[in-house]
Amino acid sequence: MGHLRSFYGFLVEVHTRFSEDAGTFLAATISFYALFSIFPLLLLAISAAGYIFADPQNVDLLLGYASAAFPEFSDSVKTNVNSIAANRRSTGLVGLLALLWTGTAVFDAIGYAMNKAWKVPAGRNIVLSKLLGMAGVIAIILVLLLTTFLSVGYQTFQDYWVNTFKTTPPLAALSVGGSLATVAISFFALVIIYTVIPNLRLRLRDVWPGAVFATLAGGVAHTGFAMYASRAARFNAVYGSVGVIIGLMFWLYITGVILIFGAEINAALKRRTDGKVQNE
Repeated sequence: MGHLRSFYGFLVEVHTRFSEDAGTFLAATISFYALFSIFPLLLLAISAAGYIFADPQNVDLLLGYASAAFPEFSDSVKTNVNSIAANRRSTGLVGLLALLWTGTAVFDAIGYAMNKAWKVPAGRNIVLSKLLGMAGVIAIILVLLLTTFLSVGYQTFQDYWVNTFKTTPPLAALSVGGSLATVAISFFALVIIYTVIPNLRLRLRDVWPGAVFATLAGGVAHTGFAMYASRAARFNAVYGSVGVIIGLMFWLYITGVILIFGAEINAALKRRTDGKVQNE
C-alpha cells in the first residue's frame, strides 16, 4: 500500500511540474515548428536517398516509412512531398543547407521545452544550438536510411528464402522482429533526445524511465489516434481544405505532450534521487 501511495504521489508531482511549466503550451510550440520542419526533413531524406539508392522504388519506400509516422495523414504527407520534390529543380549545396537550417526549427522548440522541464537556462549560444539541431536532422535522416536498408535487406532475404526452400519465411516471427526493431529505434532516439538536448549533463540512468514511458505512450497514442481519426474525427468537415493540416498539427501536439511528460518524469526522478541537478 505504501508503494502505491508513493507512486500516486510521484504521478501527482509529475503532473504538477508539467502544469507549472505550461506543458501544453510547450507541446503546441513543438507541434507548430514540427509542422514547418516536416517537409524540409523529408526533402533532405529524399535527396540523400537519391544519392545512395539506385532504384527509385527504394526512395519511395523511405518516404513511405517516414510518412507512416503520421497516422491517417501518411498519404497526404507523401503526396505533398512528392509534389514538392517533382516541382523542385536539382537541389544544390545551398539548397540542401537551407533545408537543413529550416529542419532544425523543431529541435530549437524541443530544446526550450527540455530546459524548461529541467529548470535550467538555455545557456548554449545560437551556433551550438543550431549545430545540435543539424545533428538531430542528420540523425533522423540516417535512421530513415537505415530503416530502408533493413527493408531492402528483408526483401532480399525473403526472395532468397522462397527460391531456396520454395516457401515463404515465417511471417509471424518476422513481424514480431520488425515491431521490436521499431520500438528499439524509437527508444534509442528518445534516449538521445533526452540526453543531448537539455543544457546539462545527463546519463542513461537519468533518462531511460522517461524514454520508456514516451516509447510506450507514443505507440498507444499512435494506434488510438489512428482509430479516432478514421472513425470519429472529421477534420475536413469542420476545417475544410485545411483539415489535413489541423489534424496533423493535432497529432504533433499529442506527440509533444508525451515528449515533455517523459522529460518531466526524468527530472522528477533525478531530483528525488540526487536532490539537485548539475548544470553544465
